[in-house]
Amino acid sequence: MPQFVFQDYEKRKIDLAFIEIDWEKKNTQPVTFTLLGGNKSGLAVTGPQKLVQRVILILFTIPGTKLWDPAFGTEFLLDAIQNRWRSTADIRRSFAAARLALLQQLRDMEESSDPDDEIAADVELVNVKLDYGSVSLYLRLTTAAGKNVPFVIPVPIIRIVKNPEELDAPTTNSI
Repeated sequence: MPQFVFQDYEKRKIDLAFIEIDWEKKNTQPVTFTLLGGNKSGLAVTGPQKLVQRVILILFTIPGTKLWDPAFGTEFLLDAIQNRWRSTADIRRSFAAARLALLQQLRDMEESSDPDDEIAADVELVNVKLDYGSVSLYLRLTTAAGKNVPFVIPVPIIRIVKNPEELDAPTTNSI
């Protein structure tokens, strides 16, 4: 693991933390979507955690919802909202479609002064776990420094039923 060098972070734009990840645990950790408050608000985030936050922000922002940057985001969440996620294959297909836009937007956010541990080389969907009412996305982020950062994003899902007869349909591997 590369050593932290203060000069790498001097006079740079910073991202503020909005999630907390326990990097000390050996297994992948679910990312919580709670805003940090109290004595943790306003913390700067650097390194791989900065990239994890950016992945979440881009992946779950629907294009057109940021007035000052309507191209920002992907249609990944829109697929879930429009009930296109019926199986793990659907979710994988949705991620694959969003991945190129995700990587391009991560590159667009890079600054020339960013150290290698804040530059994304790749983001992969390693696994999908589909449970009643939720989907867990197991992702692996690879930095330009060569570090692989596995993390899990739990996504609560609410199935919208337009026709009450759909409630009688089998629900195995469907949302």
